[in-house]
Amino acid sequence: MQEGFPDWVAAIFAFCGAVLFVVNAPEGRLDREKAAAALLSLCFVSIAAATKPIYGLFTIAILIAICTDAAKYLGRAEQKQFIVAAIGMVAIFVTAYIIYYSYLAVRSMPNYPVAELSERLSRAGRLLNSNFTLPFRILLFAGLALSPFLPRIRWLALPLGAGFWLWANTASYDLRNLLGLLLISAFIPLYAAARRFATNNVISNEPRWRIPDGAVAASVAVLCVVLTLPLALSDEKLKQRFADEQLSKGPGIELNRPIGQLLARGCTVFGSDGYIHTVSAFQPYRQQMQFMHFTEPRTELLAKQLNESTGCTVIMYPPSRTHPSILSLITALAHSRGYTKVIEHNGMDLLVSDADSPAKN
Repeated sequence: MQEGFPDWVAAIFAFCGAVLFVVNAPEGRLDREKAAAALLSLCFVSIAAATKPIYGLFTIAILIAICTDAAKYLGRAEQKQFIVAAIGMVAIFVTAYIIYYSYLAVRSMPNYPVAELSERLSRAGRLLNSNFTLPFRILLFAGLALSPFLPRIRWLALPLGAGFWLWANTASYDLRNLLGLLLISAFIPLYAAARRFATNNVISNEPRWRIPDGAVAASVAVLCVVLTLPLALSDEKLKQRFADEQLSKGPGIELNRPIGQLLARGCTVFGSDGYIHTVSAFQPYRQQMQFMHFTEPRTELLAKQLNESTGCTVIMYPPSRTHPSILSLITALAHSRGYTKVIEHNGMDLLVSDADSPAKN
């Protein structure tokens, strides 16, 4: 999905890296093939972490795990080569992320107006309950519960738990931040059950069925179609549903909807919340949206942009958390240019310089 980029990319790389790490347990030896697979799993999760930092927890855990395996099963010379290669690979992705981060115009996460931890956790629970069926939620929590007790998977227990906690506490306004964790957690009980079943078959020495790879691939394809077909919606319905969900996140629909109306009228929006830059419906108006670092002191550039802005101008900011120098600038502009407060919601004020402002919700 275009709207899900780069979240799906990071989720797939994180999932593939975690699965490759789990199924590639040394089991007493670390030959060339297993060493290459271990480095490949580390590469996958490093790509995910360079895209979405929350997966950095998995990179650290897998790096420690495969270096521990190397220390156990490789000779001294091979140990050094393997560990240097693993650390060097992670260092390359860390360097790439630092370079990328240095060029970001907006470095803070979208403002999450919910202050109480209990309310954040409650919202996270409601989001999971409203988007996933009960069997899938049971599968997710079974994965979390089993992860500390399974030999190879326990390396992922801390990253999984910490990842879910970070999401619930700081980013539970959007499920896209959780995609990779959901895939990994759902994989754990399925993998544990498959291993148990395979082990029982080997111990019992009963005749084993042999199924061609093509038949397995065809069966999986048919199963995917059968399971997902009832969930299919037309492109228009999907786009409309996604647009409605985006407007309800971040500052909330009470602010996002009027901002959309103002952007469509040609207004310039100075926003203190980076979330509006991610809304697909607002992308045609990217040139009209300016980000304002409201917690930092006023800059000459910001003052110049606000003073030279002509026509309809919009300022969205949280008065209680805005730096005093920026607050005094906004107050002065409100008096000199006739800004009107049209909305006050979740601690955010929306000021419009044009008298023809949208109606309050």
